[in-house]
Amino acid sequence: MHNLIRRQKYGILYFFLFAVLLMGIAVPVVSAESTEEPQDAVIFFDTQNQEELDYMADRVTALGGMVLATFPTRAMFASLTLAQSNSLQELPEVELLSFELVDGNDVPADIGAQAAAAAWNARFEKSPIEQSQYLQLPDIDDQRYPPDLVANQAFTTEGDAAEAVYQTSEFMIGSLQVDVFLPESNGTVDPNLEHWDAYRIEKVMAEVVNGITWWINSATEGDRPSANLSANIVFHTPLNEPLIVSTGYEPISRTYANEGLWMGEILSKMGYTGNYFSALRQYAHNRRVEMKKDWGFSVWIVDSYNDADGRFEDKSYFAYSYVNGPMFVMTYDNDGWGINRMDIVSAHEMGHTFGALDEYAASGCKDSAISGYLGVANTNCENGDPAVEASIMRSSSSQLAAFPYHLVSTPVRGMVGWRDKDGDGIYDPVDTTPKIDQMTAPTDMSIASISSILGDTSDVPHFSSTRPDVTINTIKLVEARIDGEAWSPCLPSDGSFNEIAESFSCSIPLLSANKYTIEVRSRNSYGNYSFLNLITEDGVSLGPQFFTYLPLIEN
Repeated sequence: MHNLIRRQKYGILYFFLFAVLLMGIAVPVVSAESTEEPQDAVIFFDTQNQEELDYMADRVTALGGMVLATFPTRAMFASLTLAQSNSLQELPEVELLSFELVDGNDVPADIGAQAAAAAWNARFEKSPIEQSQYLQLPDIDDQRYPPDLVANQAFTTEGDAAEAVYQTSEFMIGSLQVDVFLPESNGTVDPNLEHWDAYRIEKVMAEVVNGITWWINSATEGDRPSANLSANIVFHTPLNEPLIVSTGYEPISRTYANEGLWMGEILSKMGYTGNYFSALRQYAHNRRVEMKKDWGFSVWIVDSYNDADGRFEDKSYFAYSYVNGPMFVMTYDNDGWGINRMDIVSAHEMGHTFGALDEYAASGCKDSAISGYLGVANTNCENGDPAVEASIMRSSSSQLAAFPYHLVSTPVRGMVGWRDKDGDGIYDPVDTTPKIDQMTAPTDMSIASISSILGDTSDVPHFSSTRPDVTINTIKLVEARIDGEAWSPCLPSDGSFNEIAESFSCSIPLLSANKYTIEVRSRNSYGNYSFLNLITEDGVSLGPQFFTYLPLIEN
């Protein structure tokens, strides 16, 4: 019987405890949250759209759980304690919650729910030999640079919108929007040699999900900080979007360089025309904005079931990814890796998508190569000083050894943004400090009983030597106080503090008509405060004086 947690599950236990209490036996009451280690769980909801699923994600977070992945419109992976799961069970939207295998008959027919169930069960069902480090597999010659940018060089863009389109996967921290496409040839241009079936689609969905979510648990390996990583994974397949993914081309019969033909055809059906690579960037950006996520990229799975070697026609690639996005490609067979190890290939490709470089010798890697938002050197490269760390970006044998244990080399961790230089538990790209850009106050506040202060505040991005500076942090609080009294919250001009830049207003009662000091500060989503901004009135100067002091030590 499956270990499905339902509302009535603990009735016998409650009856037993009640009987013990009647007998006068002391039973210690211990907080489950403080004694239990959280475990991963799969949850299915009675939700109808993305907005309702996001609302349930907020409920999980409010209970102290961590959302790992969502699958529109009805499923989720989350990390929960038993007590948190019990509280979640009380919500009427929860249909099923399990820490173990789930029965397909209990899972909603929604394709997202089916993908979640398949990926979840694969965690338990995959044989260890399938991930054996003793197998000899081809190295993944897959690292490519976007054709619209110079390889590994800083690029220049103009304006926030342009930077946003070119920066859809800068560092692997925060929330991700992942769109997975399974193109289906229709024979109108090339002979139709491949055809997806429901079983293989389910298998692909399971492998891709487990490759993407692999990184979520990898962030904390070795008692390191969490990257607060979560993914919203959407599948576009012949089962649920047959018209969208239909293409006249047979991708596996083409060279990899022909990707623009079939990708461009599919993108055009969604309204993205013109140069296909520009369309890919715009699509990734628009999707993350639409779904309210920090980053976005797409994954393209080419059917190669009937193909002899699972490689493209020119025998060059079976999988490849563009460094820092906006997408990566895999074939169904992935040459010798096979469909049962697509999770490992997916994890490797996703590393490139967030700036990681190959570390295996055949890639031509160099210790001196710099990559990622933090500009980290590739010092675990097998061609330079001896590579000493097992890693998902090294040779096939190292990848097979690294995957079961979530091993990512120190240089690669830095490339994807997982470096905590000051040891404060916050990774560098989000360990930022907000600033108060400007403040205005009445010219003569000495005649007012209440000081009305207006201002603007924004988060300051962490400096990057290789990429345009960018931040995903938002302003969460602005507050003010007078003469060292208690802090009072200020009001956001647009109704809520939830964006990178905010305008605000503060109303402070003046205790003295002639001499006072008003302090104003802001705080970002990682708990860091701005420099302390002061407005003083000394009773002598004409009008208030403005000063800025160092950031507060407290968080």
